[in-house]
Amino acid sequence: MSQSELPVDPTAFRPMHVTASRETPVGFELEPITRTITLDKSRIYQGWPATRNRHTDYAAAQATGLREPNMNGGQTTEYLGELFIKFFGTGFLGSKLSISFIGFVALNDQITAKGVVRERIVEGDRVRLVLDVWLENQRGEKVLAGSASGLAQEAGANLGR
Repeated sequence: MSQSELPVDPTAFRPMHVTASRETPVGFELEPITRTITLDKSRIYQGWPATRNRHTDYAAAQATGLREPNMNGGQTTEYLGELFIKFFGTGFLGSKLSISFIGFVALNDQITAKGVVRERIVEGDRVRLVLDVWLENQRGEKVLAGSASGLAQEAGANLGR
């Protein structure tokens, strides 16, 4: 069997085609990342079966007025984390993030993490990129929105595994 016929790990790290640099312009749109929300993922994140709550269990969700379990806010934030790490590499360590949860994330939603460079700030010999960031579902509805910033790296300094 040739290498091209072998299956590819769907969870393997895939670097972005374009990462943050000192030359990244205002208005640059980050390469989006899309993930499907599943009950299994929610249960793993929450520590099910030991933890049964509105994010992991139908009965618990229905007891709170929900039709079915929904995704935990902290878990949805992870998709932004993946976006930042891939874009900023080590330049995101110690940076800033401010978000608001503005929508409901249901099971089987397709969530896409997006970002656009809003501002460039020169900090000595480094450049901080300030982003508008959000998550949206398959209907184009924003479910989380905010801002983030990180330091642009010199060429070759990112996580380009």
